[in-house]
Amino acid sequence: MIYLLILIFVVVFSLKYDFKGSSNCSSGRLQAYCFLFILFVAIAGFRYNIGGDTIGYAARFDQYPLLKNFTSANFSDINERFQPGWVLLASICRTIVDNFLLLQFVHVLIVNIVLFRFFRKYSINYITCIALYFCVFYLIWNTEILRGSLAAVMGLLFFEALDSRKYALAILCGIASYLFHVSGIMVLLLLLASKIKLSKKGDYIFFILCLLGSQLWAILPNSTAFYLNSLFGESNVDPYFSQEELHDLNIFGLTIFYAKYLVLPAFVIIFHRKNVDKVKDFSTYIWLYIFLIMLSKYSIAFTRLSYFFLPFYIIGIVDAFSYLYKRGTIPKYAVILVLGLYLYIFQIQLLSPEDHREELFRFQYERYYPYKSVFGDNSYK
Repeated sequence: MIYLLILIFVVVFSLKYDFKGSSNCSSGRLQAYCFLFILFVAIAGFRYNIGGDTIGYAARFDQYPLLKNFTSANFSDINERFQPGWVLLASICRTIVDNFLLLQFVHVLIVNIVLFRFFRKYSINYITCIALYFCVFYLIWNTEILRGSLAAVMGLLFFEALDSRKYALAILCGIASYLFHVSGIMVLLLLLASKIKLSKKGDYIFFILCLLGSQLWAILPNSTAFYLNSLFGESNVDPYFSQEELHDLNIFGLTIFYAKYLVLPAFVIIFHRKNVDKVKDFSTYIWLYIFLIMLSKYSIAFTRLSYFFLPFYIIGIVDAFSYLYKRGTIPKYAVILVLGLYLYIFQIQLLSPEDHREELFRFQYERYYPYKSVFGDNSYK
């Protein structure tokens, strides 16, 4: 299976170059990184009907006008859920080649260029970051949330521009993020996070806020969704806030949820901080990720918003693991890691009452397996 092949490559390269003390500038490491980039882009860029959202976007592709017929009215005529940036990008691609494959490939190219560049710039173990990216959200970002992933990577460019004090570029990237998807409003949180430097006291405050945040949405008045619909448009907000994620958890589910999304990330922040002399401190961004994940119990919307901070958390996990590994303390945590893996594997049997289990936790493998490419008899046109 092609996904297993990629997994083997990323694991082998990670062990060889990130955990064997190779130089950050070694030619072999850079060649491996470039090889993985080409592989990631090719697999997702030349796929055929892989991903539920991809099928929907492909079916609508012929509704986008060519540039010569493009008017401002097209931003609302096609589907008011589609932001102007996405509509314009789709129209440009259709003008060049009237085939959804081009739009699909351009999307994959943009997303992976930004992510690979971001991980290499901000982590000394960037191949391991790519390994986690593949395991955690490669399929989601490249085949499902096409508009959302474009908004998220524009958010990463916004962060990089702020970090380099290129404020004009940051403004452009922030606007581009929102023009691709309404979730681009998260660039304001990225801006806020860039101004906050947390101490240990700040960590305690955020921990309490995240713990309370898991109950916050449940006590908000019912009018909250109405105000959000008024602000961003009902078609942009309601489809996400109307979908509950993990609201109906039993005591075992709540225990695992808090351990996985609050306690574990808190330890990640502690060990990530020990590497701040070598890497940038992303503690504030990780805390914001935790806070949004806490709210995700009640709506898929918060899961989507948390994607803006997920790459920072990936770097934090890798840095924490690298610190423990290089200190020779991994064996001390082996039991915890094995137990965590055991609980994660069996969480489907623990997280919810019997009558809700399948509905909440059935992963739709048929969206991604078996893998099909555009080569051969498969074609969008």
